[in-house]
Amino acid sequence: MNQLMEDRSKILWIAGNVGNDNHSLPQSILQNNGYEVHLVIGLKPAYNAIQSWPLNLILLDSKLHDGDSYELCNWLKSKAKFQKIPVIIMESRGDLLNKHTVFDVGAADYLTQPFHEQEMLKRIGYQITLQRQKHQIKEQDLGLNFESHKSEIAKLALEKQRALLRMVIDANPNLIFIKDWEGRFTLANRAMANLYETTVDNMMGKTHSDLNHKQYKNDYILASDREIMTSGKPRLIAAEPVRLNNGEVRWFQTNKIPLIGNDGQTPYLLVVSTDITERQEAEQELWSHAERERMLRAIVQSLHECIDLEQVLECTVNQIREFLVSDRALIYRLENDGNYRVVMESVSPPWQPLLGTTINYSGLSEVITEMAAANYLKIWSISNVDKANIPINLRNKLDGLQVKSKLILPIIHRHPDLRSQPTESPNCLWGLLVIHQCDNTRGWQPEEIEALRSIATPIAVAIQQGELHAKLQTVNQELERLASLDGLTGVANRRQFDLHLKREWQRLLRETAPISVIMCDVDFFKAYNDTYGHQMGDECLKQIAKILENCAQRSTDLASRYGGEEFVIVLPNTGIKGALQVADKIQHQIRALEIEHQKSEVSGYVTLSLGVACQVPNHDRSPESLIKLADAALYEAKSKGRNCIIANAETI
Repeated sequence: MNQLMEDRSKILWIAGNVGNDNHSLPQSILQNNGYEVHLVIGLKPAYNAIQSWPLNLILLDSKLHDGDSYELCNWLKSKAKFQKIPVIIMESRGDLLNKHTVFDVGAADYLTQPFHEQEMLKRIGYQITLQRQKHQIKEQDLGLNFESHKSEIAKLALEKQRALLRMVIDANPNLIFIKDWEGRFTLANRAMANLYETTVDNMMGKTHSDLNHKQYKNDYILASDREIMTSGKPRLIAAEPVRLNNGEVRWFQTNKIPLIGNDGQTPYLLVVSTDITERQEAEQELWSHAERERMLRAIVQSLHECIDLEQVLECTVNQIREFLVSDRALIYRLENDGNYRVVMESVSPPWQPLLGTTINYSGLSEVITEMAAANYLKIWSISNVDKANIPINLRNKLDGLQVKSKLILPIIHRHPDLRSQPTESPNCLWGLLVIHQCDNTRGWQPEEIEALRSIATPIAVAIQQGELHAKLQTVNQELERLASLDGLTGVANRRQFDLHLKREWQRLLRETAPISVIMCDVDFFKAYNDTYGHQMGDECLKQIAKILENCAQRSTDLASRYGGEEFVIVLPNTGIKGALQVADKIQHQIRALEIEHQKSEVSGYVTLSLGVACQVPNHDRSPESLIKLADAALYEAKSKGRNCIIANAETI
């Protein structure tokens, strides 16, 4: 019996690093399962062990501290003595480049660290079993010389060998079959027949296209198989799908081994396939879950970094379109008229931009609102717009935009206006996130839809926060505006006057230009209040303030209430002559009001006293000096009988 057929299989483990402490557990697992394991560290001891120790299988770390593990694998396959020893390369998780390189250098399989016990035992056991079956097939049937049939004893021996071969392959859970040059089955085991719900005898002479789904590309498979038979080199296919007649898709890891027929010329192909559907689905699910989590973290993180609403919307459409690799991502805002308007989009050329356009999803808003009230979120998936049950006007509009497939995700959030109305539903429809595929129809995958579902709430929260931020900015601006106004008259208050005068003073200091100030005081205003009451006094001040504001016409002019019945006007870039013209205009308009004032000592109507001052700012002066000059001029106007305009002599 050949050494490879001994009961206790021998495994050589070529480890990569002396300091690696990951050897003991896998080694003990293998030994406990009946394997004899010999561990060596590094490349040089590996060459010695391979040449001096009979082996059934080699475990090879992908990274060795003293050489290249792939060069060792190539060396093994170049030596006739060792090339039939299966090699399993152990690599780091997620290293896709190495995963492909494993098979390019002739390795039989790979294991990913950290090791999972059941997976490691199944893969190692599969390779050793496959190796033994190759020897059995080679020794028992295909190489037989048919001239031995001349002897009855030889016939009995041949039948016995065939029966033994049938027992071996039928007992194997893997799919085992042999195909000829035309792709016809010449041998198959029971597992293969069971997969296609038929018998072994019924499979003989048929091809894969006879057994598989009608979409099975037999010509392509046949060409690939002939290439392997012609090359004489085996090929391992890590994972390939097979669609059965009932539409089910199964995944297989397949070894294809070229053989030569009894005539020494006709090629055959031995195929051994392991059903890895469950593993493939688990890996796909893990990948999908990891990708969804990655996308969710990235989008949520981006949304957290956005402050205003426009940033939130732009971030959403850009990242969603990138993730789904779609042609267009849109955010529709539900308007008061029931239509949806595109407020943000991300679109790839050459597809038409839709920003600002509107659309009417008839009946959709009512359905979504009902779902929102029930705290349920539905995502509409349309794989083919032409075959979808949608209104004809909407279909025509989508056709015009060359939309073939689409997704609709409602954006629902808690409306702040409903907090004071506990009887209302706290959830409301804000708008829609819509995805378009324009180049072709697209079947949206469940994991893509679930990914959208998982980020629906973060998007809605970010939009609501963006709106609240915008409202807060508006409120703050209004508060800032109100803080700068006089509460009674509506003109600027004393604080705003001080800030404006200092700001204009500094500007005109650089320009070397004049600035004027007019200080006004309502004549005998205390007597007016005593006669007509404070309410009429307030109305009087409001009318005067309005005239002062109208006379301060330029954007840099400012009329403000200085205190009590006193007002002041700042006139930047205005000399004394211009300031006196404004003062004269104010006085004439006040007289035209003809506000009755029986207790005034200068007129039967309300009048003003005005003090005017002007300066060209320099470093030896200050805004306070200009105010003092205007105040002195106002005092002089009052002392000269009131109801007059006095310009400060120092500024003329």
